[in-house]
Amino acid sequence: MKALTIDEVCARLSGARDPLILVHTKPDGDALGSAAALYHFFLARGQKPAIASPDPIPARLSFLTDGLSLSNQPEAGRTVISVDVASPSQLGALQETFLTDAIRPSLMIDHHAVGIPFADHYVLPEAAATGEVLCGVFAHLHDSALWTTPLCTSLYAAISSDTGCFRYSNATPATHRAAAQLLSFGVDGAAVNHLLFDSKSREQIAAEGIVAAKIQTAAGGRIAYAVISRADIDGAGLADEHFETAIDIVRSLRGATVAFTLKEQKAGGYRASLRSTGADMASVAAAFGGGGHLRAAGCSLTGMTAEAAVAALLDKLAPAALE
Repeated sequence: MKALTIDEVCARLSGARDPLILVHTKPDGDALGSAAALYHFFLARGQKPAIASPDPIPARLSFLTDGLSLSNQPEAGRTVISVDVASPSQLGALQETFLTDAIRPSLMIDHHAVGIPFADHYVLPEAAATGEVLCGVFAHLHDSALWTTPLCTSLYAAISSDTGCFRYSNATPATHRAAAQLLSFGVDGAAVNHLLFDSKSREQIAAEGIVAAKIQTAAGGRIAYAVISRADIDGAGLADEHFETAIDIVRSLRGATVAFTLKEQKAGGYRASLRSTGADMASVAAAFGGGGHLRAAGCSLTGMTAEAAVAALLDKLAPAALE
């Protein structure tokens, strides 16, 4: 496995055959937008691409993959490419199929600073999203015909998703320039952002209400958090996917510089989502075997009660929140 140059990435994309594009567990807008953009890129070149996801596509993001071929089954001769996947564990159940001696991705495209490469890779940590990485790759191909509306819309959604509609600190001047270029190609940014951030199901709104009522604080109000139990989820007749935006509700509490949610998993243990306005969340998540971005990360805590998991996280987060 080696780090690739942009020329090598372009060569591999050009030589790909009926690619199968892998995304990470609980796929977000960046993963699905990047995968969809690659899908449209290959489709325009006469290939028969498909997207493989270890988890169901969230209903709120289905607009990115509606009408696209989805398949988790490997086929002889297909090129396998992963997007927005930093480490093998993020492939979830797909590891058993696509990380073997017989089949393995020939290319990883990503932007996470912390990860474990499992194939030849092109990773730009300075990019706000994998969608931004792909903007640079496609620009390097110098083919004006590839900037179709579906491809550009997918890239814009990827970038907007991972920057919180360009509100997060990871949105750099280069990020805005990439988005501006996509808008110049005819992307309806307002429509995309409405679907990403303002269009919610009744179930999602109900879930956000549950989370809002459960917010607690620590470190003098600088840390906000909420614990979501299976009883909260199942008792309200909701599903895990309805709580995907739970962390956004918690982090919006005025005065909080660090926020986290703990969601009890069906198989036991808790999944933590961490956010901050300035502190390093990736290192905190790494202490529990997780990872992610500097200001947004996640990890799993197993073999603990909710109270113990909260205490463990507060022990790591309190110093960061008080800096």
